[in-house]
Amino acid sequence: MLDERISARFDPGALATWTPTRTFFVDPDVCRRYAAATNEADPDAWATGVAPPLVGVVATVPHVHIVLQRNLPGQARAENRSVHGEHDVRYHEPMVPGSTLEVRGRLYGVRPRSTGTALITQVEMADPGSGRVVQEQFFVNFLRGVMTDEAIGQEPAPHRLPDAASLPEPSATARYSVDADQTFRYADASEDRSVYHLDDAAARAAGFDGIIVHGLCTMAFASRAVVQHACGGQAGRLRRLAVRFSRPMYPGHAMTTTLWSSSRDDPPERFRFQVTDDQGVTVITDGLAEAGPQADNGEGE
Repeated sequence: MLDERISARFDPGALATWTPTRTFFVDPDVCRRYAAATNEADPDAWATGVAPPLVGVVATVPHVHIVLQRNLPGQARAENRSVHGEHDVRYHEPMVPGSTLEVRGRLYGVRPRSTGTALITQVEMADPGSGRVVQEQFFVNFLRGVMTDEAIGQEPAPHRLPDAASLPEPSATARYSVDADQTFRYADASEDRSVYHLDDAAARAAGFDGIIVHGLCTMAFASRAVVQHACGGQAGRLRRLAVRFSRPMYPGHAMTTTLWSSSRDDPPERFRFQVTDDQGVTVITDGLAEAGPQADNGEGE
């Protein structure tokens, strides 16, 4: 039964074990298709210049699957106990269509929680010539009912939304429609064909109201608002994008991203945001975006 608890111990030695390095060609056509699958207004524009902010998941998700396969107890894997709870992307340099990157991942940390365990995977994408890390992604998977007494490795960097009293009036809102076929298009573009996004019966059997939108697809929609309002429309200025997935988003509805320019303790280049659906349910919370300076040529530095 899913509510049965599983005792687990995680090997600290796994923290130093990287997945095999794989080469990722940032295919302009993949960038174009990913942009189209997340309803960007001009998908062709993302095939040159700077790649879509979330297109890297095409290369990073397989490494997360390897880390989970290596570290999850067999029963937890068989019962699909893992839920993608948080995601944090660090943009050290813009990802450029037509470039080639080397990708690898590792177990970054494990933290016990009251009803399960948070398992954090780090995936880095580096320039093969210089070794410079272009982008890092941190996946936090919550393992339902998997219980451990020992924390290992590192915590993910915090990005909790401050108390409402510390936030100013919202600086911007953006409303986007989520199409009825969104999950099928996103699955093709991202190569994430998880059953709950494509099979209504399977989604309902898992307790959802029907097929749910990929969390990373919802995050990609939010990134459109962030790039427009926090980065002045220049994706190359994006330095960090972090979220917590709080509720599922459903196809055929609309989502609204609300941004705050800063709280009392935030520097001016830091923005907070959250995403709600058209029923007022918060589907992404603890959103944090950081923008870099604008270069003289109008692009991000």
